Amino acid sequence: LAGEFAADPTAAPTAPWPPLDADPADDAPPGGAATWPALDAALADYPRVHAVESDRLRAGDRSAKFVLVDAFHGLGNRNHALLSAFALALVQRAALFVNWPKMACDANADANAHAGRARSP
Repeated sequence: LAGEFAADPTAAPTAPWPPLDADPADDAPPGGAATWPALDAALADYPRVHAVESDRLRAGDRSAKFVLVDAFHGLGNRNHALLSAFALALVQRAALFVNWPKMACDANADANAHAGRARSP
């Protein structure tokens, strides 16, 4: 897979990833941890895919592939949306863009604002 883009590192990804739905137990050594080589390859190549697709999008290329996630509500909902969107971006070999709007409770999550203050349960 790594050699696929060796001739032109800015070329748009064209080949599909190997399937990510394989059973990890099939790859697990006896007594060892399961591995997903296709997922490892997709994660390793994602920074290049993101850069290529982002450049294509900035250049106005209407065929650029991207996933836009608009995360809202609570942190759990936002994390679920973000992880789902990232999985989709990996499979589609697309750039991921995230809109993470401020929430009214964001000030409570600022560690610097509460530095040095102990809170009792």
